[in-house]
Amino acid sequence: MSKRISENLDGIVTNMFEFHDDGKGSFSSWKNKASYLATQAIVLERLGPVAGLIRRGENLPLRKLSYNLKKLSEDNAESNGQRGSRWADLQRLSCPTAIFCMISCSALAQSPTGEYNWLLNNVEKYLAGQHLPQNWVVRVQIRKVLANLPRQPNAISFLDSYHNLEIESCTTREESSRKRRRVENRLQSDEQQSSASPKLARDIGLSLAVHSGTGGAETQGSGMVQTSTTFNPPGSSIPPLDNLPSSAIPTGREWKEGKKEVDYQATELLGQGPYCSFSFMRRRMSENLPEPFCTGMKESRLWRDEQANGGLAVTNCLSLHLPVTVNEDAFFLVRLSYYHGFKICNLLGLGDPETGYMPLP
Repeated sequence: MSKRISENLDGIVTNMFEFHDDGKGSFSSWKNKASYLATQAIVLERLGPVAGLIRRGENLPLRKLSYNLKKLSEDNAESNGQRGSRWADLQRLSCPTAIFCMISCSALAQSPTGEYNWLLNNVEKYLAGQHLPQNWVVRVQIRKVLANLPRQPNAISFLDSYHNLEIESCTTREESSRKRRRVENRLQSDEQQSSASPKLARDIGLSLAVHSGTGGAETQGSGMVQTSTTFNPPGSSIPPLDNLPSSAIPTGREWKEGKKEVDYQATELLGQGPYCSFSFMRRRMSENLPEPFCTGMKESRLWRDEQANGGLAVTNCLSLHLPVTVNEDAFFLVRLSYYHGFKICNLLGLGDPETGYMPLP
């Protein structure tokens, strides 16, 4: 393709020497077309390398993305509306196309008008011929950058549209295939860990898994056989107790002497099939949780860590996992503080997790 374009341009240069002026203003028309072609070459020189990185699945230079999104969306009165109008024009493109532009071109808010207009008018035509992978825009690298951006008023609608794109991508066959492979690898790892140790590591903080299906606790007479399913969902960051320093473990509630800890037995694992994991939930959704779940989540360690990192627009304290097939169970998880985990156990009448004691009805 490159050789053919070069040969065509060389042919035009040669033919112009043989042209006889016809007085019809041909030179003016040619100059305009040559200027348009020069602008096209300048813009494509920026787009080409990024398209190549996406096709090869390599890391993208995302500094331009965060900078462009911040500058284009901010409301700056000194810009005489230029930034605002450019941001509005860019949002008329599809969300993946707009993100591609902001990754490829630096300082879009200050770029020459001719180049910016050419980009808006032709970038979709360019991408149609690049054959980029499906759902490239929801790769983890881009999701992390957009999740950490401050939610400026003029950028909220754009970030929400990207979040909706994430959700829609979970239903595609390609995403389901990747999730199935991850689940299979995780189950193999869990089986190896279970055979090496009779007890599963107890997590700090209580993750409540609300799912359809049977399981939980069974009582017979005065005795009780307690079974508990321990499962780290996709995207979970709950650290095992064994990997934490002693200073990181809450000591306000000591295990009493003479009390035997409950042996947690791994039964049927959740997640036997591919799941659509909505682990990035909008932070404002937490207000819809009933008490004491809402307060318990906001006092969890993960929530405090997210606040310390600038109060992210999304949170991993609240996650929903929907199965792709109807034969699997859905489950919903809430990250709670250590003490609220015990409090909710008592509130729901589940007994004392320390001893496994459950009061008789």
